[in-house]
Amino acid sequence: MSKIVELGKLTISILLIVLILVFRKPILAMIKQFNTNMPKSVRNNNPGNIRNSESNRWIGEVPSTLRKDKEFEVFTTMEYGARAMIKLLRNYMHGKVFDKVKYNTLETIIFRWAPPHENDTAAYVREVQSLTGWKAGEKLEDDRETLITLAWAMAQVEGAKHPSLTKDVFERGYALL
Repeated sequence: MSKIVELGKLTISILLIVLILVFRKPILAMIKQFNTNMPKSVRNNNPGNIRNSESNRWIGEVPSTLRKDKEFEVFTTMEYGARAMIKLLRNYMHGKVFDKVKYNTLETIIFRWAPPHENDTAAYVREVQSLTGWKAGEKLEDDRETLITLAWAMAQVEGAKHPSLTKDVFERGYALL
């Protein structure tokens, strides 16, 4: 009988190890959500504060059953959040959003991303201009460097310039596209 109990304990131990290895990132992301000392974008590994939408299924998204925040997306890593942000910005530039409008200047992108009824959008534009050196009405290209720089600069505004929001995170996020 004791060999059966020992075998059962071993089986449970192996099962727990497998579960931890498979679900490590979603579990760590879930735990991180409870640290209220960090900006929401950092807690959620969502540097752009992308709102939750049932129509989007992002790669690296934490399952809704493990999310504390139901309003904003939660990602397993900051890189997956950066990937989603870059992909969404690229879709804005190509007119692949619900209104089919091509947002291709700093000002139009930010006014769409952070509308004035929710944000101080003009201050947001000024801060991103300061970080990038771009003019508000300047047409932006959808190349790698522009998308990485734009996403990084916008994340600085969204995440209160948290030290975890480095350009390297956005370069790794871009590589996941």
